[in-house]
Amino acid sequence: KTFTNASDSAMVLGLYTATATGFLGGAKKLDCDGLGWDAAEWAVFAAWLPRCGVCKTLDLRNNPMADAGAAALAEAAAQPGALPALKELRLSDNQIADAGLAALAEAAAKPGALPALEGLDLENNQIADAGLAGLAEAAAKPGALPALELLYLDNNQIADAGAGALAR
Repeated sequence: KTFTNASDSAMVLGLYTATATGFLGGAKKLDCDGLGWDAAEWAVFAAWLPRCGVCKTLDLRNNPMADAGAAALAEAAAQPGALPALKELRLSDNQIADAGLAALAEAAAKPGALPALEGLDLENNQIADAGLAGLAEAAAKPGALPALELLYLDNNQIADAGAGALAR
């Protein structure tokens, strides 16, 4: 944000921050489906996610975030205490490939990360065997994704090797 009166910028920024924190801190669902944000815009949004303490559904479908946006999301999710109530993460149709999934998998493997996540939607991305193998390896770590029940992977580039890694 650009402020026209520099003497008020600290006060106005403080008010913006307090308002955004109050709003995001009480939101149970954040629906960002189809906003068209690029990776830089997702990085700004992701920086606010640790303040979303009661958010149960995070819908980020249909955006061109790609691997860089997924990495920004992963960095936010890996922060201690971030998104403790999140049950559903929707990331379909976001141009996420193996590098983005690797970042998400690494974040999910950190102690206490995404403790309530039950559903992860990764449909219609560009994920291949290597990305899925990395997710499987991360999920196998003690305490990683303890509540995960549903994983949606339709319409990716996953072959037998990726499916086999997940099955182990």
